[in-house]
Amino acid sequence: MNIIDAKALVLREWTDSATIDAWTRWHPKIQIQMQSFADEMIGIVGTKAGMHILDLASGTGEPAISFARAVGASGKVMATDLSAGMLAAAAKNAMQAGLENIEFRQVDAHELPFEDAIFDVVTSRLGVMYFADSQQAFAEIRRVLKPGGQFVLAAWGPIESSPYFLSLVVPFVKRASVPPPQPGSPQPLRYAVPGTLAEELRIAGFSQVNEDVRVINLAWPGTPTELFQHLYDIAVPMRPLFDGLTPDLFKAARDEVDSALAPHFDGQCTITPAAILFAWGIR
Repeated sequence: MNIIDAKALVLREWTDSATIDAWTRWHPKIQIQMQSFADEMIGIVGTKAGMHILDLASGTGEPAISFARAVGASGKVMATDLSAGMLAAAAKNAMQAGLENIEFRQVDAHELPFEDAIFDVVTSRLGVMYFADSQQAFAEIRRVLKPGGQFVLAAWGPIESSPYFLSLVVPFVKRASVPPPQPGSPQPLRYAVPGTLAEELRIAGFSQVNEDVRVINLAWPGTPTELFQHLYDIAVPMRPLFDGLTPDLFKAARDEVDSALAPHFDGQCTITPAAILFAWGIR
């Protein structure tokens, strides 16, 4: 897949009205489920009051909202996304949170409309996998960071270390005939192999690049059945995997998902450990 086609695919997947509606509808529970992401990222860069932060692929508002709380009234967060619909939902969520130190702008990570060297930190949670031309996007991140500025990026880590993927996705993968993605194409597990993201960041010219796979608990405030339904609704790149099965195979996969998730349900939350790859460094 060439870069132009990859960009078109990402734009189509993440600006679709059904995708926006699903993310908007599930946002309150996603925010709870993914809070551990934001906590890790805030800690990695040593977030302080007064920082000026750029968040890429902000979706319906996280982790931008969490960073806005962390930098306080003296700081500022610029939340960005390809999708105007996602940003409209994010702005509403920030308003409901009572935050006034966060702005929203429709942006392509490959062409950031900001001056050079104006941000202290650049962040992205589960967005880096969809940068069609990673080197162009990383060059833009370097350009807008202040000298000595930091970045922190989060991507899905190795499947074999992630009960989240083993429970929710693998039952479908082993029954599917979907061809594997082309190397470097935008897809959820693009950087699941440790070292691949760090290498690209070093090539892009960042210094003190670190990478760490951390297993964190994703606490979904609901049943296993609801957890899967939310994933089906929001995970657009995985839809061909789910919908490509015959009804019988789909049911068998769903039954396996329910069985795998049952031990993770405590009566209120479905808590599934997930392997997350965090990469960070300095301009």
